[in-house]
Amino acid sequence: MSEIDRKTTVTLHKSTLRKLAELKVHPRQSYEEVILRLLEVYEEWKRSKR
Repeated sequence: MSEIDRKTTVTLHKSTLRKLAELKVHPRQSYEEVILRLLEVYEEWKRSKR
């Protein structure tokens, strides 16, 4: 298993977790998927600012 495939524990405030939960497309969506989608949107925004 490569370093990229390993999982880690991230500690979040409950308020941050609630905000992530609000961004879920469906209830069973993982928080990892939510965060990856946020990163994609951010990268697109960053590219458009150039």
